Amino acid sequence: MPRQPRIQFKGAVYHVMARGNRRGPIFVDDEDHAMFLRTLGEACEKAEFQVYAWVLMGNHYHLAFSTPRGNLVEGMKWFQNTYTRRFNCRHKQWGRLFGSVNGDRFNVRKYAEKTSAEKTSVINS
Repeated sequence: MPRQPRIQFKGAVYHVMARGNRRGPIFVDDEDHAMFLRTLGEACEKAEFQVYAWVLMGNHYHLAFSTPRGNLVEGMKWFQNTYTRRFNCRHKQWGRLFGSVNGDRFNVRKYAEKTSAEKTSVINS
């Protein structure tokens, strides 16, 4: 069964998670974490993403962000392809780094109502 098309619109808020291909590592050391965050910053400039939170694990990541231009697919494609090329070059590897990207729209306001005001003050500002 084919994957459902991604829903994109201006101002949408997403939780995106991507795991390493075959659940392999996407970070080997601290420099990989720094390179990932630098690349994410570049993607935010290009695509105008507004990131609210991120979590970097050994073999996957989570991002919560909005897309003022409604360009989730375009921005994430650039981001993951660029990080993959940089990672592979640095570690003298080739091929896919990530498996599939999973993303869901979610309502930040509803999330904020379910959590304490302290934890959501950054999101709501």
